[in-house]
Amino acid sequence: MGRLYSCIIILMIGAIAAGSVEAGVRRRVSRAAPAAANSAKFEARGQIKIEPLPELAHLIFEARVAEPYSAVLTATGGKGYGYAWGHSVLPVGLLLQMDAEEEGKIYVEGVPEKEGAFEIRIKATDVVEPSIEGEFVYTLTVSPHPAMAE
Repeated sequence: MGRLYSCIIILMIGAIAAGSVEAGVRRRVSRAAPAAANSAKFEARGQIKIEPLPELAHLIFEARVAEPYSAVLTATGGKGYGYAWGHSVLPVGLLLQMDAEEEGKIYVEGVPEKEGAFEIRIKATDVVEPSIEGEFVYTLTVSPHPAMAE
């Protein structure tokens, strides 16, 4: 239980240090997903490498209003003692969630409530000083739900 509280505190400190950040991080349990081709475009920079799982990369760029959305990102690099996570303002209905079982895995998920194109920035900072960081930036396009379009 102490490790969970430490993890949450580290995450909150990282969110505060990242600037304009929304709260909303909770535990997440791992799950398997089907394999698929990576046809995605995104920008990753920094000493810590953040990227989508290869088999799910093509799924992170599109969502629909009122339908569940999930993007799985992993971080590698740093000194191996964990990451503080931060993010830009997420579309209404989406949250950033840590994986409780696997260090370095983070989820952006929920049910988007509004259509539009949203730039999402996810930042990971090594918790050991001197800290290093990495950033992953992508655009999520949320389209209207077909039943709501008419």
